[in-house]
Parts: sequence; structure tokens; C-alpha cells
Amino acid sequence: NYCQRKGGNLMWYENPAEQVWSRRFGRFRVLCDDISDEGNFTFRSPGRGSCARSAGYTWHGGEPNSGINEDCAEMNTHFNDQSCRAHRYFGVTVCKIAKSTSSTTTAYTSSSSTSTSTS
Repeated sequence: NYCQRKGGNLMWYENPAEQVWSRRFGRFRVLCDDISDEGNFTFRSPGRGSCARSAGYTWHGGEPNSGINEDCAEMNTHFNDQSCRAHRYFGVTVCKIAKSTSSTTTAYTSSSSTSTSTS
């Protein structure tokens, strides 16, 4: 995918504070799903753990609601579950690229990129 070509992955979070910080990027898909265990949302990056409300992450009211095939999460001020096959264009892809001393989150848009360290 696009983020892998840049040397990273779709956005995932090390703690709930990063979720609050990332609101500045608007609406985008995050690397959080319940594909392997319905109703149990976790980050797909190995060892990253839960992205559920019980882990301190915020979801829109009534979400996740496990609607028809809603197994992936998107960020839109809070998390929302949606279909993994949804081909929505949010205008931004947020990638997390790990460096040897810190993690850098880069938001790529159709016309520019913004790189911000979140270490």
C-alpha cells in the first residue's frame, strides 16, 4: 500500500493521547480492526494491542456498532467502524513511519505532505 512504499504503515497509536493529537488530519483510515475476533478491535501492527474504548480510545457514540461487514476503523475526530472494502476518499492518508529514535507521523494529501514527530 501507499504507506508501505513510504516505509511505514497506516496510522496506529501507541497511546490514546496520539488519537487526540491526530484529529488535526481530519478523516482517514487507521490500522485498527476486528477481522480476527468480531467485536474486539485491535491494532493490526504486531504487539500494538487494543484500540477499544476500554483501552482509552474514543469512539463516536454507538460505535463500534458492528454493522454489516464493518470490521475496520476510520478516524473522524473519534473512531468509527466501517467496511474494510469502503473506497472512500478522505483526501488524506496518514502514515506512521518508525525511525530508530522516534516515530514520525506523516499526513500525505493529494497536493502536499506534513511531517510531524510524535515521539
